[in-house]
Amino acid sequence: MKAVAETLGAARSHLHELHRLVKPRGPYRNPDDDGLLELVAA
Repeated sequence: MKAVAETLGAARSHLHELHRLVKPRGPYRNPDDDGLLELVAA
């Protein structure tokens, strides 16, 4: 990330924020976890 920031002449923190905007993470949902969630909630 440092090399990219230096090449572009931008701050690393700015590039990190742009990266977060471009690739937002959605909620993690695995159907196989349903059984485990029932055990945890009990």
